Amino acid sequence: LYAIVFDLSVEGDDERVPFWLSQIDSAGAKNSPVFIVGTHLDKCLDDLTRVEKIFRALSARYQSSYNIQGFLSLIHI
Repeated sequence: LYAIVFDLSVEGDDERVPFWLSQIDSAGAKNSPVFIVGTHLDKCLDDLTRVEKIFRALSARYQSSYNIQGFLSLIHI
């Protein structure tokens, strides 16, 4: 089981996701379950459209190539 975590409040931080997916692939674990987690959603509540676009783009690009089990966003309380 893998979790790839990135900060939603940092523009472009999601661009690191492909690197980590390639590392999972390099480890021979491409079929392992993966969760992609965006943190700091509380800092992005005024721009949820951008957050949705990020997750939709990641899903469209990688869902069929990796065993992605879900896309999660977290709020720091």
